[in-house]
Amino acid sequence: MANYVFVQNNAAMLAVPVEERENFWHKLVKFYETGQQDDLNDFLYKTSIGIMPGGLTMEKTREIEERNRKWLGLE
Repeated sequence: MANYVFVQNNAAMLAVPVEERENFWHKLVKFYETGQQDDLNDFLYKTSIGIMPGGLTMEKTREIEERNRKWLGLE
């Protein structure tokens, strides 16, 4: 579902790297148990969200990054 929103906005793709999968599951369970999303959001932003290829300018890339951080509640 997250990738649908990202792709529709030509912004990013969410993909948890294989080596981070166990860490992701722990953070996801913690989120479900506590309702606190900051740790999960920070983890996803640092490890799992990548800008889509397609010739984006640096300015547009910064705009997308800022929008993603706001959307994830990191700002």
